Amino acid sequence: MKHLRFLIYLCVVLSLQGCIEEVTVEALVGPTSGRLVVEGLITNEKKPHRVKLSRVTTALPENPPAVVSDASVSITDGTTTWPLLEYPQGSGSYWTDTIQGEPGATYTLMVRVGNATYHASDQMPQEIAFDPNDNYLQKYLGKGSPNYYVSGPLVLYGADAPARITYSLQQLPDSSMTYFSFPGVDPDNVVPTFSDNLQFAPGSVLRQTKYALSRQHYLFMRAVLLEVKYYGGFFGSTRGNVPTNLSEGALGFFGACAAHSRMARVE
Repeated sequence: MKHLRFLIYLCVVLSLQGCIEEVTVEALVGPTSGRLVVEGLITNEKKPHRVKLSRVTTALPENPPAVVSDASVSITDGTTTWPLLEYPQGSGSYWTDTIQGEPGATYTLMVRVGNATYHASDQMPQEIAFDPNDNYLQKYLGKGSPNYYVSGPLVLYGADAPARITYSLQQLPDSSMTYFSFPGVDPDNVVPTFSDNLQFAPGSVLRQTKYALSRQHYLFMRAVLLEVKYYGGFFGSTRGNVPTNLSEGALGFFGACAAHSRMARVE
């Protein structure tokens, strides 16, 4: 379970916080272009939303990616503009006040770093309801008493619309499991499925959230999985072609997702 959870974390972190450039063997630990990397998301959840700014790292980094501080960051829906403030100072993490996005609206991220200005837009899809395939609750016996676990694939195919789905424990929010539901089927399992599981005891409160992805957001996440780890087979993709909605050569993605949640106490 820890190994598979690490793979999911690796996919996201390498693609968003420390995007790896295609380089020669001699340049694996040498200078990089220093291109901006953006990790940003706005949802219809009423809460502060974060945008993370960093720089491209080397293919074999010795240190964490350099963060970008003192940038001017804002999000707009064309009518209202929300400024983001860096907190903590020097972290490269920029936060809105408590705001709530609206499905159907288009949101644009504006980032100014020095004399360079970057932007990205995404339209928030409508919420996606849960279906029977979204339930992976199972029961097992451990240490002489019944316990539970959630088990599911990293990628579930055949969905009507793309989504990212998370399970988390209400009392332990850092304990979570994430997987994706993608439409159609990739040829020859270009993106293979791997089971992961989240274990918990009876009486736990389980929260499941389904984040609807726009088509461009889905294509970005699919490409990230292919690029970082899940590639190969007879129809393997060309590496190094992860799309982005950011301008001026920046990497990463700014997304707008509609979240649909449910909670249950498991007895």
